[in-house]
Amino acid sequence: MSAQADMPTMRRAVTRPAREHAAVAITSERVAIATVALVGLVLLAFTWNRWGDLTMDTGYDLVAAGKVSHANAPYIDYHYYYGPLGVLILGALYELLGIAVWPSVALGLVLAATGITLGYVLARRLVGSLAAAVVGVCCAVPAFSSANVSWVQPHTLGAPLGIIGCLAAVLCAARFAQTAGRRWLLLTGLAVGATTLTRPEAFGSAALAIGCWLLVRLVLAGDRRAVLREIAQLAGVALAVPVVVYGAFLIAGAVHGGLGLDALIHENIFPRGLLDASASTVYADLAPRTLGSFVALGGKTLLYAAGAGATILAARVVDQGGRRRTLALAVLGAGAVVFLAILVARPDTVRFYLKAVFAWMPAGAAIASAVLVAAALRGRREERRWAPEAQLELLVALVLLGFSYSLYAKFWPIPNRSFAEGSSYAMPFVATFLVWLHVAELPRRVPAHAATLRAVGLGWVVLVAAALVVIQISDARQETYAVHGPGGTIRATPADGAVYQQALDVIARETHRSEPILLAPQMTALYVMSRRDDVLPALSLLPGALSPAGEDRAIRQLENQHLRLAIVDRNPLPRYAHGAFGTGYDRRIGAWLRTNFTHISTLRGPAAGSSDPRTLDVWLRRTL
Repeated sequence: MSAQADMPTMRRAVTRPAREHAAVAITSERVAIATVALVGLVLLAFTWNRWGDLTMDTGYDLVAAGKVSHANAPYIDYHYYYGPLGVLILGALYELLGIAVWPSVALGLVLAATGITLGYVLARRLVGSLAAAVVGVCCAVPAFSSANVSWVQPHTLGAPLGIIGCLAAVLCAARFAQTAGRRWLLLTGLAVGATTLTRPEAFGSAALAIGCWLLVRLVLAGDRRAVLREIAQLAGVALAVPVVVYGAFLIAGAVHGGLGLDALIHENIFPRGLLDASASTVYADLAPRTLGSFVALGGKTLLYAAGAGATILAARVVDQGGRRRTLALAVLGAGAVVFLAILVARPDTVRFYLKAVFAWMPAGAAIASAVLVAAALRGRREERRWAPEAQLELLVALVLLGFSYSLYAKFWPIPNRSFAEGSSYAMPFVATFLVWLHVAELPRRVPAHAATLRAVGLGWVVLVAAALVVIQISDARQETYAVHGPGGTIRATPADGAVYQQALDVIARETHRSEPILLAPQMTALYVMSRRDDVLPALSLLPGALSPAGEDRAIRQLENQHLRLAIVDRNPLPRYAHGAFGTGYDRRIGAWLRTNFTHISTLRGPAAGSSDPRTLDVWLRRTL
């Protein structure tokens, strides 16, 4: 047989392994996507109508969007503490579909699916499809959370939209690093610019990541003028977005509402009174900026480093074979079984110790960023090209570092019933960083045991993801009380749900649809659920939202609107270092209520083992 006759056979022999590898990759991808979708559907079913928290500011954006649908603009006609993107989108939906809970849920489901998908895509670029499935599952937990940080009913739509903007910026930047396509550079700038319309920490994280990435590219570049042009183009697009959008608000405010730059900044996006009186207390708790807090963070980092070292030791023992291998596998298997047994029987116990898995990450992100930058600079000296994957790793670490800045002392993005932390929103980056560390970085650092270490690391992050899912389901199952009104239904715990249902019943009985009501200090979701209007420009009456002069203006507005019914939460606000509304702060409004209104009832939820059940005071106007 001639050599030419043998060529087809040789070509088939060469291409068969490639086809088999592609088939395995496609199968792994399908399994990964199906796993994420299945877990997402399970969480969706268990958390249905349980998203958000009626005791907090779930409903803040619902009220704000309702005002948008009535042609009232944020910043101009009412105070709004976040970027306008989310409330404008929801306001447009309300204009088309009507003001109710379900349009916001529909939008939230789209945001949740987008966040899960982009989180999976980001991780897949670094760790492959099967490990990326773990990231997708972790992302699904806060996406469908029953706490106040749910992506379906977030405390503000700017939070999930900001994360989506960061994800888009990172993925577009990574694509530009790979292809050098100018459109990807401009899309990166557009994504960074979009984060300015969400929340400051989202913009700060995106700007930190993209800015440092560009700076490293400039240092490594042979043609620095070209990189400077890239920086100018990206920055120009990113800055154009807020200039155009916020400029439009300032122009409209100057023409119609007297909104100036100082009012836009210090009464809305960075409300001076709220930050000084209450938000500063929260930030001091989350990020104390003290030597002791940094020492504590270092201790958490060393503790997790010891755990990571244990996985390396386990991999080495397994690779030794023989009885040690058998014993090590038995210990690992028994440990996993015990962990899962405790998780099913006592999920709150696992919740407590699970903090250690995440609490070290602010320091870890800083260390990883420094190491990755040093590796890039070392590659320049050794005349190695900065690989696109390495650039993506740095971008992820930098974004996570940015989100850690104001949360480093309590960086616990785990299901938390009492007060869910904002780091939950950043789960796409949190989970990607964790999985990358155990499935890619540590095996790369210990090449002699890479395969085994990768398997051990994958097993560990699978257990973490399973714990997050089970804890979230356990939390959701406790919210069995359906609080319903003409504007929609949200489930809560029996202790909280009963009192809020009583409040909705009182609103329906004592007022008609056209009458405004006052709910204080928060409970904003009840406005939409009862289909009643909030007539104050301050949507949330937390400490510092109103100055003494602002209280007087609020009283005049309520009198002009012939307010007849007010429902006030009597419970204090220890997290904000204040007492209850009307007695601990905003005392002028409290005195006005006591002088001009009759206290007709006190609504209390069942104690349920708590010494401080939810208590609402109902006030009805004496005369008009």
